[in-house]
Amino acid sequence: MIRTLKGPSYSGSGEEGQVAVISILLLLMFAAYGIVSFVNIADESSSVAYGLRAREAIYAAETGLEYALVEIRAGVPNAGNISGLMVGGTTVNVTNSGNTLLTSVATTQDPALTRSISLSINVVQIPREFAYALYVKDETTLTLNEKADIDGRILFDGLSLTLGSKLSLINNYTYVPQTATITNSTGDWITRVDYPTQGSPPDAFPVIVTDYYDDYVNNVLGYESVGDTITDPTEFKKVVLSDYTDNVLYRVGNLKLKDQITGPGIICATGNIELNNKKKKNVGPDVQIIAGGDIKLKKMNVYSGTPKGSILFSHGNITLESEAKVEGSVVSMGNLEIKKKKVTIDGACIVYGSVTLGDDYVINGSLMTSQMSNFTKGSILFTADNLTDLSIPGLQSQGTTIEVDKLSWREN
Repeated sequence: MIRTLKGPSYSGSGEEGQVAVISILLLLMFAAYGIVSFVNIADESSSVAYGLRAREAIYAAETGLEYALVEIRAGVPNAGNISGLMVGGTTVNVTNSGNTLLTSVATTQDPALTRSISLSINVVQIPREFAYALYVKDETTLTLNEKADIDGRILFDGLSLTLGSKLSLINNYTYVPQTATITNSTGDWITRVDYPTQGSPPDAFPVIVTDYYDDYVNNVLGYESVGDTITDPTEFKKVVLSDYTDNVLYRVGNLKLKDQITGPGIICATGNIELNNKKKKNVGPDVQIIAGGDIKLKKMNVYSGTPKGSILFSHGNITLESEAKVEGSVVSMGNLEIKKKKVTIDGACIVYGSVTLGDDYVINGSLMTSQMSNFTKGSILFTADNLTDLSIPGLQSQGTTIEVDKLSWREN
């Protein structure tokens, strides 16, 4: 079940894309409307006939909501306020109350069949580079077939994508090159969006200039290294970063942290950094963890303030396991491995190597990776609110896009 859309992203990326998507939404709704309308209703006064016509009105009202959502994402003037939209023989009017509530009223020739529905929404602006639940850049062939959920868009810059029967897809637009093949066995609808064979994806893979992080690893500012610089890794218990010059804890070599860390500030080591505590201690707010080597986070909660300033940055690999949680950003110039259970990332995850996923994880935001070696049980849920105010030094901006989170729907 693959709908095909030729054109760019629908997230504020051009009028042609908006028109194309609006047309498809209306065609889909009209198709549903038409199925009901062509039913031969012998007795107009019967409860069956009444129910079918009431359903027609609901379909028409839903069409109005979808039309309004596309307008809001496109950023058009007075977006989401629509008068006199004709859906079959039904007139639809939509009111946008402060970009928080859409109300769609479908009026038929019989006033008793008029239907009104409302949708609570959250409208935010996010960086364009975070517009996808999952962005896989360099894999030629990718199979996603585990009991996992992906809620949001997929961008796959490869040749063959298989969406297996165990996978659950929600609100899915899948962006692929024109030459790519998609096998969809999920039972869920997806909308395929092609981009030019000789062109580039609608949004480039995120680019991070690492000078900021390199300056700390190379100690350009001349901070005094804590602990011994040659022998075994130094272990610290509780750390208050304001106790250190410029709130920077610097270590030549490896560093192991085993207790609560109070920010804001920076933890930097030229080697590996390990944060591990059996009682799930907090790290934050707004702690930047910068490693010249690898980072391992286990049973620690890295949290942020506003904006979300916490970040894990590694020139090597990053491993998250056993109830590790990161609120902010995860950037690995190497690989990312999520091991064991109950790992949560609320924000953006950018991996320039390969991603290996464990059996129980939730990414509430966006996962972008050059390669993906496997895809196992878990969830990737595109959550715009977690992507609005991330602070990632060195990230090269591609501009912003308007996103709409659908919160709750009701019939009035």
